[in-house]
Amino acid sequence: MNIKKVKMYTQPNCSFCLSAEALCDTRNIQIEQKIDIAESVRNKSNLLNDYEQVHGYGKKPRTVPQIWASEGDSWEYVGGFQELFAILVPERF
Repeated sequence: MNIKKVKMYTQPNCSFCLSAEALCDTRNIQIEQKIDIAESVRNKSNLLNDYEQVHGYGKKPRTVPQIWASEGDSWEYVGGFQELFAILVPERF
């Protein structure tokens, strides 16, 4: 996957969220949306809706960040920081 941009759900003081942002910066990947789930109930609701579309009704993410990536117009679920790292730095795995 040749990631051009990402959208990520985050929360304050999350070291994995900050690491995901830094990794995107070093790889020149645009962070199109950074959505803080602690900021509003609506943001958390949007995360749950997006996550359920991928994993099925009633499934809830347990950690942040939750990351979606795009090569163009469509978004694909990546997972968290470790999954993003595995895609962007495959020689480390």
